[in-house]
Amino acid sequence: MPRVSASWRSCFFRCGLMALSSAPLSAQSRWVVDQTPLLDIRDLSASNTVQFQFAVGGTRLSNGSILVSDQRAGLVRLFDRDGKAVRTVGGFGKGPGKFTGGLMPAARCGQDTLVVYDKTGFRATIVGPTGVIIRQISFARDSTKSPAFNEKGTPFYDVKCAQSGAFVFFSIARVDKTPPNRLSFYMNLNIRDRNGESQATHAVPFAFAEALQVKGVFPIPMTRSTYLDPVGPFVAVGTSDTAVVGLYNPSSVGNAGSTVAFPVRWLKIPRQPRAPTRAEFLSAIDDEVSKSDHLQSAEAGRAALTLESTPKALPAFSGLFGDEDGKLWVQVSPQGAKTMQFVVLNLDGLVIAHVTIPMGLKVFEIGHDYVLGSYQAKDDAAHVVVLKLRRE
Repeated sequence: MPRVSASWRSCFFRCGLMALSSAPLSAQSRWVVDQTPLLDIRDLSASNTVQFQFAVGGTRLSNGSILVSDQRAGLVRLFDRDGKAVRTVGGFGKGPGKFTGGLMPAARCGQDTLVVYDKTGFRATIVGPTGVIIRQISFARDSTKSPAFNEKGTPFYDVKCAQSGAFVFFSIARVDKTPPNRLSFYMNLNIRDRNGESQATHAVPFAFAEALQVKGVFPIPMTRSTYLDPVGPFVAVGTSDTAVVGLYNPSSVGNAGSTVAFPVRWLKIPRQPRAPTRAEFLSAIDDEVSKSDHLQSAEAGRAALTLESTPKALPAFSGLFGDEDGKLWVQVSPQGAKTMQFVVLNLDGLVIAHVTIPMGLKVFEIGHDYVLGSYQAKDDAAHVVVLKLRRE
């Protein structure tokens, strides 16, 4: 992994945080997210028809329709504005228009399109507003491999689309193993052009994730984790124990001759330190294992994670989301919380709003006046919902 110089680290704390502390205050609002959905698509219809199996991402189109990535079925599903199933595309296979089986969480990729990354096929698939595949882009691989995880230079998890059209994602730079099953991942920020060709691979200081390997890889909740999401013309990257988020320009993410990415600016995240309860930690574990589509793997992960001690302090945040208006939403409630709390910042670092989502939601997308995501009800039914957002 490229080294980060001591002088750069010093500048991060001396220059960056001094600049952050000088940011003026702004008037702050409380935006409202309604509990009753505008649209609610259940996994099984009233006639017991399967509508989706395991939703891992989606986007709302300008006509109100929804594209949803269904990991378990290997499909992208199109629903109309009333929630009626219209079309499916994809399926498992090796040919054009197919997925090999490693679908990662999907995200919006420009106006009315969805990007789905096939981890085992090393390609991104762009699905258009009619539910038809527009194109598939292969991601070239390095000749070396991170053993047991993924090819170097390829996405470790999901792929996002920057406003410029570039693909952005984290790849593994190094993995440290601590017996018996603890893994520490150090990650690079990767940028690919529209054709999947590498534009840049940069080390991001502090980009890190800690996990357990047990019939799969399970991040340890409430430990040091790095998040990424496009916001406006930038890519927001933040590691949860630093209480700051860097805004990176995907068109010029590194200095000449440097392998370290430097942000355009740092945004300071408001923080009220406290220790999590054991119940909060167990809820975070439930949320983490719910991301696994394999029951036996999930139960093994749950058993291993519950042996971990409750962390001494909550992370500063547990998620980053860029919204349609170019604002950054920072989830400050713990992972797995049944009611989610966010602070919203503009790109100058001013906190402009506080938002509560009145349910535990896996957020797919935040529009101007809606939030799209999924949740699991008490009866174990899965729902994809659109919630009304009121910016008051």
